[in-house]
Amino acid sequence: MNPTAVRCRQKSLQMKSIKTSMAVSSNRAAVRVLRERNVLGREPGKGSMNKRRLGAVYEQAAAEFLREQGYSVLESNYRCRQGEIDLVAREGRYLVFVEVKYRKNSRFGEGEYAVDARKQKRISQAARWYLVVHKMPEDTACRFDVVAIAGQDITLIRDAFEFAGTAGLY
Repeated sequence: MNPTAVRCRQKSLQMKSIKTSMAVSSNRAAVRVLRERNVLGREPGKGSMNKRRLGAVYEQAAAEFLREQGYSVLESNYRCRQGEIDLVAREGRYLVFVEVKYRKNSRFGEGEYAVDARKQKRISQAARWYLVVHKMPEDTACRFDVVAIAGQDITLIRDAFEFAGTAGLY
């Protein structure tokens, strides 16, 4: 598969962001997931979840949020030698690779800014491998989105970044 096989199209130069509160009725499923897991309002310390389990809970909440936005979630936590993709989904004609970032608060910066160039490259390489393994056509339209969760707010950034891979698969 050549480097142009993955065509990730950015609809415009401006990032499109949907910022909404999880408390809004359209996000009831995501809030329900967090409440069922007893995550909302939880303080670190005795009885708190480890980072991996907590991440899984927020990824599940992000998946529910995306379903409410019209996405069809195909896979979660796709792992390969090249990296990891939190969620793989379909929205219309796009195959969407989603990175989920959680921050309890903005003390260490907003979650969406944690997807730096290095992380984008790893996600891009894992996405390329996903397309190869799943025998997707070379002209598959794909996109990279970021879901940032801060407290009870969810921000969805469509077309968050372009493909940032290298010339070869390995």
